[in-house]
Amino acid sequence: MIKKNFVLGLLAVIGLQISQAQAEDLANFSGNWSGTGQMIQKNPWTGNKTDACSKISIKIVQTSDRLTMQKYDAVCGIVSPDWGPMILEIRGNKLFELYEDEDPLEVGSIEGNILKTLFQEGTNYAFNLRLNPPASATAKPTLDTYYGVQNGMGTIVIEGRLDPAATALQDVR
Repeated sequence: MIKKNFVLGLLAVIGLQISQAQAEDLANFSGNWSGTGQMIQKNPWTGNKTDACSKISIKIVQTSDRLTMQKYDAVCGIVSPDWGPMILEIRGNKLFELYEDEDPLEVGSIEGNILKTLFQEGTNYAFNLRLNPPASATAKPTLDTYYGVQNGMGTIVIEGRLDPAATALQDVR
């Protein structure tokens, strides 16, 4: 019995270490990101349309076990999505949306520098990120973002390349 408990305890510790190692290998998307992009609308009745997005901004906080989209907002012509927070639990490289009264639901993954999510709720929502490494030693990373909504009326996709936003302290200087 003692040997069995020891083995089970050892397996639990090894599993925790593997989970922590996997979390450490994941890209960290944390930051205040802002930039511009485009919105593509595809509608079977009115056709396709593209508009410039004068602003796309995302605030993300990531820890070893959580990824929180604190705020997403964009200004793309007359369309201005604004949402958050969205809290995702990280288990290995899988992402789970947390609900108050329900079990967590697997909604995506982080693989290398790419985060992909898909929420299927009658209307489908996709939110994907790609963290691009700095182009030089003095450059900063960039973040490619893709936010899509699809329903019976058509599809809207907002995509852009974002830079780390200056903090309030940096703006004052």
